[in-house]
Amino acid sequence: MPIKRGRCWVVPNYVLAEGDAEILGVEIVSVINAVRIRGLGERQAKDGKILFKAGDSDIANLIVILPELIRRIQDRVDRSSKFSGSLIDSSTLTNYRNALSKLALLNRSIGKHIGQSRI
Repeated sequence: MPIKRGRCWVVPNYVLAEGDAEILGVEIVSVINAVRIRGLGERQAKDGKILFKAGDSDIANLIVILPELIRRIQDRVDRSSKFSGSLIDSSTLTNYRNALSKLALLNRSIGKHIGQSRI
């Protein structure tokens, strides 16, 4: 799938989009699409199907939806870890969940500091 350009190998954007959508699953992608930040372009599959829509949201909306996103990621990790010999490498989802948890903690800390917590 990578394409050689000169001395470099390049992975086409559609390959990355398809891989991300497959790893994350429909439940997580639907939440991500609801909170994609303005300025982020759409990401399409090879056949042109839009997997990740163009962003039209803002950080405030992302912060509000963050707990739901974390919950869905946790559910996905839990489901994938139940299958022994699963083809899904749940470490990617676990790392993503951990990063989002840290972001939520940071958001709460900042909110308490400025007195405007959203979570």
